[in-house]
Amino acid sequence: QREYRVVNRLMGILLMAIAVQFMINGISKAFPALVG
Repeated sequence: QREYRVVNRLMGILLMAIAVQFMINGISKAFPALVG
């Protein structure tokens, strides 16, 4: 039961990291001036 919760937490962190990466990519494409 405890291992399941740890895996769940890791999956959530991974999904959040991927979502943030997508957001950064989208913003940099929409506003190239911000990135440089």
